[in-house]
Amino acid sequence: MIAICRAVFISSLVFLVFAVPARPAETMRTITVHAKRYEFVPAEVTLHKGEPVKLVLISDDVDHGLAVRDLGIRADMPKGKPVEISVTPDRVGDFTGSCSHFCGVGHGSMKLVVHVVDNPQPPH
Repeated sequence: MIAICRAVFISSLVFLVFAVPARPAETMRTITVHAKRYEFVPAEVTLHKGEPVKLVLISDDVDHGLAVRDLGIRADMPKGKPVEISVTPDRVGDFTGSCSHFCGVGHGSMKLVVHVVDNPQPPH
């Protein structure tokens, strides 16, 4: 009886492994942006219209924030605690974001430019 149960179990496993098609792991492109007085690094990022992207935001020195109003991006960036947000741009253009937490005398010059471009057309 044990041998039969073992055989059924092993057969079931083999069926599951070979009969169920594996789904490719969905991977979302990730871009890491660091904030420090008085800059974002990188200062410019390029996204594709309609492509979901994960932004990992890291403040290296004091609390910062990121606001890109025209893309609906708004995030607080506590010092040393990575913050992840997802964005799927719905329009093409260049969008300027800024630090949304006062961080000192250079706060007003702290900008991040987000370039959103059309997705390339697949070859025919």
